[in-house]
Amino acid sequence: MNTELSWEKDTFSRTFTLFNEQKLCGYLKSDSLSQSANGEIKGEVYSFKTSGVFKKSTVVYDMETYKSLAVITYDEWRSKAILSVGNRVLYFKFDNLLQNKWQLSEAGGVYIAYTVTSNKGLINSTTDEILLLLSGLLVADYFKKSQRDVFVFMMMMACLIIVFAILF
Repeated sequence: MNTELSWEKDTFSRTFTLFNEQKLCGYLKSDSLSQSANGEIKGEVYSFKTSGVFKKSTVVYDMETYKSLAVITYDEWRSKAILSVGNRVLYFKFDNLLQNKWQLSEAGGVYIAYTVTSNKGLINSTTDEILLLLSGLLVADYFKKSQRDVFVFMMMMACLIIVFAILF
């Protein structure tokens, strides 16, 4: 079954709002204080709990039974991720250097393609599996936050170097 969704996320918001034919159908909301998120589409609710320092991973739980359903493992370079759902292994990767197009695919071909322009985006999928649809958004948001954190760290280091150069 083919699925096409659109999403919006305000600049300082922690919530992706999902639409199906311009009707609200779900969300993915990250918690700013912890490395967790909750998402829902069509009544299916999932919780995403991220842990680890250098080798991070996210466990996906069914919120109704709180049963672990999947694990997302991120690579160190923050450019790829692996989604393990039971015996299935899906791969998440960006399609371009701007990181505004990405896909979640399995050995049989692309399942879900994501595109972003500014704070809006599209999800085109050959499946209607809610867990997969939400996981792709979560991974992209994780990588975007990681890029921001590296940028902030580099700017802080540059400021410290400048201050030390002026003072000494």
